[in-house]
Amino acid sequence: MDKDGNLLDTIKAPNFYILDQVGNLVWPDKHMLLTSNAMKKNWKTGKIKYVDSSEDLYLIDVKRGDLEPTKGLWNSSAKTWDINPDFEHIETLDGKRQIFALQEHKDGCYTLYNNKTKQRIGNKSYMTINPNGWVQPRNEQNRDEGYFIDIATGKEYKE
Repeated sequence: MDKDGNLLDTIKAPNFYILDQVGNLVWPDKHMLLTSNAMKKNWKTGKIKYVDSSEDLYLIDVKRGDLEPTKGLWNSSAKTWDINPDFEHIETLDGKRQIFALQEHKDGCYTLYNNKTKQRIGNKSYMTINPNGWVQPRNEQNRDEGYFIDIATGKEYKE
């Protein structure tokens, strides 16, 4: 609605979005974001989350028939999947630098991914990766061991 009370179907404001109380995208809706060829037959969208500090990135849940939902990273400017919706979970670690933690399978490990370079960061995987760099590797003894890494390079800082 404009200042004169007229209802508008578009807003002339770049990167404008509305989130609900838990952070899911309300506006723009999925029909405004996704192209018709982005979703294959039998695919349905679920929750959509805006990636903070990004210009045009959205994490989207995709339901494929009877399969468990997966996540992907949609680039609304390029109108393409930056990360195909093939992942169990995608966690935003740094939206501005476009660094994500990717989990391929349920209860699997996470790997670091740089969306700007389209490359995996380092060659290790972790049970948990926090935005501040605190990681917990998978260990066979079930001990809670952890240390810090630089999420941009994968460099480890162990004692």
